[in-house]
Amino acid sequence: MPITTAREFIDNLEAITITGIARAWTQGPPTQVNDGDLPGMFVKLPSVEEGPTVFQNQGLWPTFRATLVIIWGASAQNLQGVNFDSVVDLIDYVSTAFRSESCGNLAKSHITWSIRQGIETVAGVEYWALFVDVEAQG
Repeated sequence: MPITTAREFIDNLEAITITGIARAWTQGPPTQVNDGDLPGMFVKLPSVEEGPTVFQNQGLWPTFRATLVIIWGASAQNLQGVNFDSVVDLIDYVSTAFRSESCGNLAKSHITWSIRQGIETVAGVEYWALFVDVEAQG
């Protein structure tokens, strides 16, 4: 059975298991972060694209998109080398999780993702972050 709702896609994305993640926030970005929450992840920027409806028949299955954000340390801590190594490790952990999940609950037919490093501001604090742009067809 394909995924047909944004709620199902987002809930499944929030529930994905990635090695090393201490906390998964639901309902979007957190309003505060404690050191024990790191590394942590949350979903933001959800969107859905639908194909045309013709003669009361829906076209293609919907395409769901969202960005999974993983934060792991305040950028002001001046730990560039350690944080760079964390980026490389997290890329591998994320890819491993999505490869195994692509046959599971996240999407029934097609899933793609791209990963990039950046900075995410949460509650006024800048964190080293990994952005995973996920696209799945229901």
